[in-house]
Order: sequence, then structure tokens, then C-alpha cells
Amino acid sequence: MTSSGQDSRIDGPAQDPALRGVQLEELKILLEFRRLCQENGLRYYLTGGTLLGAVRHKGFIPWDDDADVVMPREDYERFAALCPAQIGPGFLYRNTANDPGYTHFFAKMGSTAQGMERAFVDIFPLDRCPDNKILAILQFKGVRLASTALMARTLDGFVCGYTRWYMRALLQVMKLFPNRFLIKLRAGICRFFGRFASGRKVCNVDGRYSWPGEVRDVSWYDRPESLCFEGEQFSVPCGWDALLTNMFGDYMTPPAEKDRLGHSSET
Repeated sequence: MTSSGQDSRIDGPAQDPALRGVQLEELKILLEFRRLCQENGLRYYLTGGTLLGAVRHKGFIPWDDDADVVMPREDYERFAALCPAQIGPGFLYRNTANDPGYTHFFAKMGSTAQGMERAFVDIFPLDRCPDNKILAILQFKGVRLASTALMARTLDGFVCGYTRWYMRALLQVMKLFPNRFLIKLRAGICRFFGRFASGRKVCNVDGRYSWPGEVRDVSWYDRPESLCFEGEQFSVPCGWDALLTNMFGDYMTPPAEKDRLGHSSET
């Protein structure tokens, strides 16, 4: 399947100029991210709704308000070490190592432009994933529980999404531990279950679509391909069709107009 012949926009109401402004600022961040990766020989790929946008729209999904990329774990760690010294003016990089109040398992590149606090790119690591379904689910749930405890400790007005009493009780216990311990625990959980991986599967373990939507065959990343995104060429996995099908099902059919919301909803 190819994206040739697809319109770059979906018919519907005119796009919000403020949202388009955020998207264009995020494109600048993506270009800076791409520059850093290319200059340092680091692998990266568009992922999630950004990959879907490249295939279906040749750019941002018109109603989406964020950008996502993924990197193999070793490249992700190298990027984290190199980025603070090499990032250009007007951009910032955040992760748990350089920002004490940061809670996400993934990193972010953002803009320092006035009024552009919403503009950022999520940078996700690809980690080893067990072939065994139960172990893979435990990997995802363990990382998510630690992330939830971090958010509960850090964010005002946090609302717990757990409905089972034992998960709510476990969350209350985990909230007693300091952030630094929870950050190390989360990374340890991911590494522990990665030891049971055969090497055939990788995952974005803290991604929005969880298991199995965030599980990928290693073969999908055998070689990079290039797709047009907002008039620029960006790296995508060779298995982009299988990846998008796994995440979204019939991804070429846009959602109903009433469901065309931002990154906190389906794309």
C-alpha cells in the first residue's frame, strides 16, 4: 500500500489557525531533531499519529496537536547524552535526568518561542519486548503503574484511572516512594522483562495504545524508508503499513468528524 494519490487534507471545517501555528512550530522542532540525528548517525522513525499523518495526509493530521518519533533504545540514550550540548537556540530538551519535575518515560523536545508552550515532539524509546503474551502485558502494566504513581505524586488534580480496588491500593503504596526511586523502578521493570525477549519483538512500552498496539516486529525496522511530511522527507519504518494496521486497524479511513480531536483522543 502506498500513500500516493491521497489528499493532504480531509474535507471538513476550516482548520483552527492557532492549532496550525502549533503544528508549524512542531515542524521546526522535528527539523531540528532530524538534523541532530543525521549529524550524529542516529536512527529515528516517525511513529503513531505523526506516521499516520505522513501516510494519510502527507503532513499533520489536521486536528492533531502533537508529534511523535521513536528511536531504538541505544540511539535514544546516545541522543539524550548529545542533545543538551548540540541543540540549537530556540529549542529545549527534557527528560527525567535534566528536569526534576519531569515524570514521563519518554523525552520531549520543545520550543522556547513565546506563546508556543504547547509545541513539542515526544521522543519514545524502542525496548525489547517478550514474545510471551503474559510477560509482555506485565511489562506494560508495570511501567504504566510506576508512571501513574509519578503523575499522582507530581500533578495537581490528578485523577486515578484505575477501577479495581487492588490496583488503587497498590498505587497508594507506590505513591509513598520518592520520584527518583519510582523512575529507577520503572526503568528496571522495563529492563527485567526485556531479558525474556527473543529479539523478535520491540515495543514502545509507555505509548498511548499500550499492549498490543505498541508492540512491533523487529523486521518492521529492518531498514528505514522515507515519506513526505509537510514538504520534508522524514525516516519511517519499512513496515509502516503493518505498524499502522496494528495500531489503528483501517487507518486510511478517517474518524467521524465529531471524533476528530487532539492527541488525547483517537487519531
